[in-house]
Amino acid sequence: IMDYLRQIENDLIEKERIKQRESLLREDYEQLKVSIYHDKQKLEHLQKECSQLLKIKDDEKLHLELQLNNYKSGIERLYSHFNLNIDSIDQIIPILEGRYQSVQT
Repeated sequence: IMDYLRQIENDLIEKERIKQRESLLREDYEQLKVSIYHDKQKLEHLQKECSQLLKIKDDEKLHLELQLNNYKSGIERLYSHFNLNIDSIDQIIPILEGRYQSVQT
C-alpha cells in the first residue's frame, strides 16, 4: 500500500509540474501572439510608408522628366531661333561669343 501511495503522490507531483509547465507555455504563447500582432502592425506601417515613398519618388521622377523635357524644348527653340545646328551646349558658347563680337563691331 505504501508503494501505491508513493506512486500516487509522485503522479500528483508530476501532474502539478505539468500544469505549471502548461501555464508557462500558455503565457509564452500569449506573449508571442501579442508580439506577432505588434510585428504585423509595424510591418503594415512600414509597407505603407514604403509605398508612400515609392509614390513620392515616382512623382518626383515624373516632375523632373517634365522639367527636362521643358528645358530640352526651350533649348531647341533657342537653337532654331538663332539658326544653330549643334549637338551640344558646349558648342553654342563659342558661336554666341563670335556673334556677340560681330554685333559689337
